[in-house]
Amino acid sequence: MNLRYCPWYDAYLLLAAGGTVWTVLGCGISPLWALLLWPAYVLGLCLLHILVFICMSFFVKREPPERIRPTFVRFFLHQTVMIILKLMRVRVHIEGKEFLPRDKDRPCLLVSNHLSHFDPMVACMPFFGHGILFISKPENLTMPMMGPFATRAGFIGIDRTDPKAALLAVRRAAERMQQDSCAVGVYPEGTISRDGVLKGFHDGVFLAARHANADVVVLTLRGTEKIKRNWYKLGTDVYLRFEGVIPAEEVAVSRVADVSARAREMMRPTLLGAGMQAPPTGEIAAPDLTARQKQVAAGR
Repeated sequence: MNLRYCPWYDAYLLLAAGGTVWTVLGCGISPLWALLLWPAYVLGLCLLHILVFICMSFFVKREPPERIRPTFVRFFLHQTVMIILKLMRVRVHIEGKEFLPRDKDRPCLLVSNHLSHFDPMVACMPFFGHGILFISKPENLTMPMMGPFATRAGFIGIDRTDPKAALLAVRRAAERMQQDSCAVGVYPEGTISRDGVLKGFHDGVFLAARHANADVVVLTLRGTEKIKRNWYKLGTDVYLRFEGVIPAEEVAVSRVADVSARAREMMRPTLLGAGMQAPPTGEIAAPDLTARQKQVAAGR
């Protein structure tokens, strides 16, 4: 898999270097100015990129694509996300690369713990060149700037307060994986863990893997919750670790609850080793339904 995440950022580095040399030689100033000019040019090019992204968001159609395939919208969204992470000085360390999906034509369900709004931005990095979309809150798809691009890239909204709508989103994710052989990212906890504790999983999301005959790829994230408060300091080290794969053949013959429990147990050793709290699956209550969910389930 190609792990060159941001070729445009590399291009901006080269353009900035060229601009710096041209300025120093053309203006006849001291070469020491290059120490200030080069980062200034890099920053300027990155900010110009983001400005173009913002302007384009007003013209991107807020319609899901017919197929999940390489398009300029998906590529530009990926590159913009990577540039934002670069500007915020996020250093991503990837472990367990042997579990990355090698076959681009084989669908997979990517499941992970959820610590921050930056999680999808970081998790998509190893999947450059492999179609990936995320199941997200509907509000995220209506956000300015990112919303139109995410919708056009095929992201799926899921309403956790409505079981019927949630089931429909799971089926839509399965159809995407079947039709386009893409990866679908989902956070089984259902919400961001503000205290960092690994919560109980919503078992239903694993139905998408069964319906699509897809592998379940288990990922743990560490450090993404620090990005927001560390970006103006020395930056943030973020760790992605691929814990393993539950093969589609095993998913097909196992109970959904068992697949969910196994995925959660695969995450626990890494999180515990990092000093995070991850109670055993058997000792933590399953996510409670909200009052609205109970009403819908009762047919009221």
